[in-house]
Amino acid sequence: MPKLYSPEEHLAHPLARLIPEIVWHGSYFIGSAKDAELQRAQGTLEEASAPLQPREQPLKSLLCMLYGHPDATTEQALHAARAMGCDDQTIFIAAACAGREGLLSTLGQAMDLNVIRHIIMTDDYILYRITAGNGHLPALEYLESLMTDQQMKTALKASDYEAYRHAAAEGYRQILDHLENRMTNPQKEAALEAIYYGAYTCAAMYGRLEILEYLESRMTNPQKEAALKAQDYCAYRGAAENGQLHILEYLEGRMTNPQKEAALEAGDYYAYQWAAANGHLHILEYLEGRMINQQIEKAWQASNFFAYCWAAANGHKHILIHLESLMTNPQKEAALEANGYNAYRQAAAYNLPHILEYLEERMTDSQKEAAQQACNCYGYTYAATRGHQNIVEHLSKTPRVFAYAEMHIHEYGDHVRSFAQTKLQDWQQASEAFAGSNPNGVFNLDEKSSRLAFYIARHLIRENTAASSEQLRFLMGIPGVAFLAHQEVTPNEANELLRLALTCQNRTAADILLSLTRVRTLAEANNYYFHEMQGRFDLRALARDRESSMRALAPAEQQRIRRLDAYYGPVVQSRGTDNLLEVLREFLRERYRDNPAQITVNDTTINLPLNWQDFESLGFEGDLREKALKAYYAHPEHSALRWLLQPNPWMAENAAYVEGTPGAHTAYSTFGNYREMIALFWLAASDGDTPATDGHTLVGRIEHFIRELALIERAHNWDRTRPVQRADGTWTLEEYDDLEGDKPSCFSGVKRRLFQSVIGHPLLQPFGNDILDAELREFARRHFADCITETSKRLLLKAQKSIENLEPLSADQFEAMKSLNIPPDAISAFIDRLQEKYTDEWTPACTEYLQAKLALPYSQATHVNSLWLLTDFSNLLQSIMFASATSPSSASVGFFATGGSGAASSSSAGVAALRDNDTEHRQSTL
Repeated sequence: MPKLYSPEEHLAHPLARLIPEIVWHGSYFIGSAKDAELQRAQGTLEEASAPLQPREQPLKSLLCMLYGHPDATTEQALHAARAMGCDDQTIFIAAACAGREGLLSTLGQAMDLNVIRHIIMTDDYILYRITAGNGHLPALEYLESLMTDQQMKTALKASDYEAYRHAAAEGYRQILDHLENRMTNPQKEAALEAIYYGAYTCAAMYGRLEILEYLESRMTNPQKEAALKAQDYCAYRGAAENGQLHILEYLEGRMTNPQKEAALEAGDYYAYQWAAANGHLHILEYLEGRMINQQIEKAWQASNFFAYCWAAANGHKHILIHLESLMTNPQKEAALEANGYNAYRQAAAYNLPHILEYLEERMTDSQKEAAQQACNCYGYTYAATRGHQNIVEHLSKTPRVFAYAEMHIHEYGDHVRSFAQTKLQDWQQASEAFAGSNPNGVFNLDEKSSRLAFYIARHLIRENTAASSEQLRFLMGIPGVAFLAHQEVTPNEANELLRLALTCQNRTAADILLSLTRVRTLAEANNYYFHEMQGRFDLRALARDRESSMRALAPAEQQRIRRLDAYYGPVVQSRGTDNLLEVLREFLRERYRDNPAQITVNDTTINLPLNWQDFESLGFEGDLREKALKAYYAHPEHSALRWLLQPNPWMAENAAYVEGTPGAHTAYSTFGNYREMIALFWLAASDGDTPATDGHTLVGRIEHFIRELALIERAHNWDRTRPVQRADGTWTLEEYDDLEGDKPSCFSGVKRRLFQSVIGHPLLQPFGNDILDAELREFARRHFADCITETSKRLLLKAQKSIENLEPLSADQFEAMKSLNIPPDAISAFIDRLQEKYTDEWTPACTEYLQAKLALPYSQATHVNSLWLLTDFSNLLQSIMFASATSPSSASVGFFATGGSGAASSSSAGVAALRDNDTEHRQSTL
């Protein structure tokens, strides 16, 4: 679906350009249309009037049909509109926008007058404003003939006389005359001054000299001067921006010398900056002729080399050449690197290969790589999103760019697979050709190609197919690639390919890599990365890794999620995922109401409302609005809630990883793909019947969960860095939240971030001796409880007293304790069940640990004695003796079950409440 938000994009599209700018960028199109809608602007009228498809918007399709077939008669147009399936109200609106007075008149005779008046009044008389702005005088007069006098007055004033301003911008003198004939003198003056002399400014911007003269003829001298100076010489700046030299000369003819100087410098040399950005070399030369050298240098350096960056972004090579002719070599380098290589990034995003080539000719190899990787591979991201395949292929040749794309396989999978297969085919053909001409030689790749092949190998490991395994084998047979296999090609990621193969459980890839001596040696030295496979990463390496959220979950971590699902999955199924998400949203809303985002204005604290509509109703503008938005962005609960909103009006207009249209406030994050997982982790975080572990609290666990959701919503707002001084006086770079519109995590990064959202929960603890001890405790307590008889109870109680008094045991007491020893076959069965339960996390060390715990090294040893503290045998014995807890199961209540299914025990009252009466329980928990 074409999304053409800028005037340049709109005018460059062969079909969208048929639609006037005021209509395309107004509320009827909001800068976008589906291909099926735009196609109605071409072909025969009969083809264009085919019945509407299910996803077409009738008004957009009808407008495209009318603008694409201007010669259709009223009867033909009406017949075509009805053949499409459009109702009379839609046809009336489209007819007014297209200036089809005959069609309007025909419909006006058939429709109810009150319905027509409601259409005209909708959205502050937008139909009237558009008709005037398009210069359709007959259609405008017809609309007026249907309106009451009061409606006519209101329409003239609507949106602060916007109809008047639009007519001035488009140069429609007859519309201005018509509108003024319906105004009182005070209204005429108000129309001239509306929005800071907007009619005058717009006429200047669009080169309407006749309109400027017409407007000035209606102004007093003070008004003329005010119009020139309005909004910091906006008329002058706008004329320069749009290349209107004759308007600049006209305006300067009305200025004093100090005013001319002020106009040049206004908005940090705005006129110069935007003339350059829009490719108007004649304007640059004209302005430079009015500046001294110091002013010229300030102008092209303004706003961090804005002129250079945006000339590149708009494809104006001749402007780049001109600006560089004014610079020293260090200044040229600074312009290239300005704002994170913005010139290069924008040229890539807007599909300008000739600009990329020009800029690359001026860069060192390190600068090229830095430009291509800048701002999370911004150029690649936007080129891929907009379908610029040539740019994507060009940038993919840089190893770190391909590495970035390969880690975001959900977003860029088609591009990654296509590029990887093309390169593999090229290398295989080159290898075969080399072998044919060099039968005793060894085919190899240069250093850059070898690094690229390394990341293609990483992609093949993730693919994990028979074909990808053979291709991996081919790559590892290339000396330059095999040499890199164990090295830190990615910083802090030694033996990355093998570790990925183990994480993805790609046995074939692991075998191929372990056949390389250096890979195998390094793996052996690191115990084959046992701890990493349990999810125990090197935290220092994680801290240095900007893409740590893109790491795949290790098998042990995936097993922990399965534990969580086994325990809470039935709750999710019974309550419903959407219901649980709404519970979470309402929980966040309540927390926000209790502690809202705030701003202080004139020593008065203002609590910011929860909803966008209520915020908009406050009418904040300028710095005050910016201050309020920053307060929202910094608020954890509100940020977490925004991640779960559809739509999220707080989304940044340039947010990359979203659904919907950011510029139209309809964008939202990709949370919908993780609905079940969010519900699962929310239940775990908020479960009041599961005590927090590792020193955490339930409150802390919930707050951490909220902060993590907020960070998911703000993930790419942390992409920038700034210098910060350490305590020892040295400087380093730190990441920070830019407090701009939301830029959420990409789809591929959410799973890792969600996994980190719950702390202090026993089901998410890393597998290790603590879990083995918990399992052994449950198993031994059950075994002891099952084996204690009425006779042995009394002897065991006496034995307990003897032990407490440090007295020797009698033969009968010893035999009673010995009778509780666990038989070898029961021990073996217990270990086998655990191995099955924790398949992905089990190692031989686990078996050895349990065997050592259960070993009886001498004849007088007993399991009661060796496991006394672990099983809390004293309390177990007391629980059996007293009637309040006589059943064996009551002695074994615990969080972990020992059954082979891996499901947790559901005997606790809290879990029963969750499963059987979850609504009341969850409300009380929250």
